[in-house]
Amino acid sequence: MSKQDTTESFRMAFATLHAHKFRSFLTVLGVVIGTVTVMVIASFISGLDQKFKQDIEAFGTNTVFIYKFDPGIHTGRLTPEERMRKPISYE
Repeated sequence: MSKQDTTESFRMAFATLHAHKFRSFLTVLGVVIGTVTVMVIASFISGLDQKFKQDIEAFGTNTVFIYKFDPGIHTGRLTPEERMRKPISYE
């Protein structure tokens, strides 16, 4: 593409932008809104990730989890032994 072709392309582009001001405004507005939305969502997800990591690190190495039932996915009914277990309490 020669310099003259490039110059002509830019002139046509600016003439079209000038002729259709409202459409150009709406296009720019859409791009700005889309960009800001992506930035806000990325910031929100990054903040949630950092908060989640802080919460996990706050547990420390001396944390013990005790469950009344085996952790995991259960199908069907509880066994008689599981039904007889007393509720867990902190004493």
